[in-house]
Formats: sequence, structure tokens, C-alpha cells
Amino acid sequence: MTPAAYPPEHHVIRDLRIVTERLALDHSLSICPVTDHVRNASGAAGLGLIVALTDVSGATVSLAAASPDWPATADLAYQAIAPITEGPALAEARLVRRGSKTIVVEVEVFDGLGSEDTARARPAGAGLMTFGRLPGSASAITIDPKQNMGPTSAARSDSHLSAPLLDEIGLRVVDAESGQVELAKSDY
Repeated sequence: MTPAAYPPEHHVIRDLRIVTERLALDHSLSICPVTDHVRNASGAAGLGLIVALTDVSGATVSLAAASPDWPATADLAYQAIAPITEGPALAEARLVRRGSKTIVVEVEVFDGLGSEDTARARPAGAGLMTFGRLPGSASAITIDPKQNMGPTSAARSDSHLSAPLLDEIGLRVVDAESGQVELAKSDY
């Protein structure tokens, strides 16, 4: 059986054009452009972009921490400090704890203010992620976390959002007053 490719050919992670650099096995930096299609009604980067970027950066660290097992995102909490208005959006993830059943990763999010340098960036928020450890055989995807040190991206030359992010992923508001939304399961 041929291992599955991740992400699939047409996938939101490709279209967001996220670039992740594994700085060490327990430390990564992910960078994402802030385009009109990822901005919310106030003009700042929307929560969809922030969550996706946080998840990609945190997952990069958790892959190495779980190896040879497979990490599964169990929880992602994010606390906003300030909006990301200029970009690029930056997410710096670091391993907090690697246990036999759970992995914890912290993610700091920044507004790059026109730069990819976190030292010059403005803090925008912080996230904490937990991952469950699954047997490596639980996934058809094979990734060697000890490879790909340095920058990597799933984006292709033709990858881009052709509509606002929430429309592109098919998010539907069920009840705005109570905050209920619906998202159909798809490979995208």
C-alpha cells in the first residue's frame, strides 16, 4: 500500500501558503501571508487563519515529539492579545511536555508588521495545544519528523484562496446569536 500524501492535492493548508521552518525537533516557526481572503470584517486576520497557522506550527513540533507514534490534535486553545493587521502572521511553537499518552505544545502568534523576524514582530496571541499519542500504524500518512529541517511548504505554484477563507472551507452559520456554525466534512 502506498502511503497517503498529506495534504491532499486541493487542501486549505496549501491554499493558505503557510511556510514552516523546523528550527529544532522541539521548536518551529510558521509564516503565513495575510491576504484579503483571510481578513475578517474589521480588516484583521480572521480566526480561521490564526487557528490553521497555530495548528500547523504546533503539529510540526508534535510530530517529532510523538515519533514513532502519531499525534492527534485533542485540544487547541487560543487567547488573543492584539489583531494581526499587517502580517505576515507568524506562529512560533515549542514543546512543553512529551508524555507517554499526551503531548503539550505552546504557540506564540505575532503580527510580523511586514517582516518574518519574530524579534521585530508584535505579539498577537498565545495558544496551547494538546495532542493524543496514537500508534504510528493508525495513520496511512508517513512523515519522518527528523527530516525537513529548515523551511517547507505544502503550497504549490497555483495554490491560493479564490474566495474568503470561511466561504472556501464551506462554513455555514446555523445560528449567529448562539454562535452555532456547521462545516461539512471534506478532504479540503
